[in-house]
Amino acid sequence: MVDRVVEVLSVRTPDQLFTLTVDQLAVLTMEADPEGSPRIFGPKHAANLLAALETAKSAGLARVLAGLAVRDLGTSLADDLAQRFGSWAEVLNFATAYLAGDEAAVLTIEKKHTKAYAAAIATRGITPMTNIDARTASTVFRQLTAPALIAMMDRLAAAGVSLIAQRTAVVAKAGVAGKTFVLTGTLPTMTRDEAESLIVAAGAICAGSVSKRTGYVVAGEEAGSKLAKAQALGIPILNEAELRALLG
Repeated sequence: MVDRVVEVLSVRTPDQLFTLTVDQLAVLTMEADPEGSPRIFGPKHAANLLAALETAKSAGLARVLAGLAVRDLGTSLADDLAQRFGSWAEVLNFATAYLAGDEAAVLTIEKKHTKAYAAAIATRGITPMTNIDARTASTVFRQLTAPALIAMMDRLAAAGVSLIAQRTAVVAKAGVAGKTFVLTGTLPTMTRDEAESLIVAAGAICAGSVSKRTGYVVAGEEAGSKLAKAQALGIPILNEAELRALLG
């Protein structure tokens, strides 16, 4: 279906999906059936697809950001940006300020283990972001501030797509709140998004890499180098059942 939408209806950017109509979709030719007879998508399937697109409009800012195919902007960072800034407008304002060298924005990203840095963020009331460094920030923010991407986001908003964060209700859990978790591998029954949502809801933080400051590593099947690094650093490692027990 994606191939046909691109090839026949000339959809090139995500916002164009929300301009499609039942009449356009219903007549699209699809792969032949097992007997070799040609098929069309049909009005019923077309209506179902448009209903799904309508639902997608309210998925929230984090899902939109993660779906942009921006280099180094995965689901975890997308959720962090959405939760931190609340709206696309504020994400864009911060990205622009950081690239311009705004002191508060730079202090938020470029963390240093010095007394001068600690004093500077304390004076300005800044809570640094933990899941992004200067290299990633530069890569991600340059892409987010590109005129073509900004124009596309404007068109998404005009189509009714929500560019507001769906806030996660946080109930701080003793022994968990403030800790940094790193997930690696595939969990038995939870997706990574589901696991991260539970962790964040307990007042903890999800990061993409393991360091000495990592509190726990949650490891599933086919866990890779993150698990090995955690073992080398002596960081507690949890499976899914242990994570659920820890989070209550």
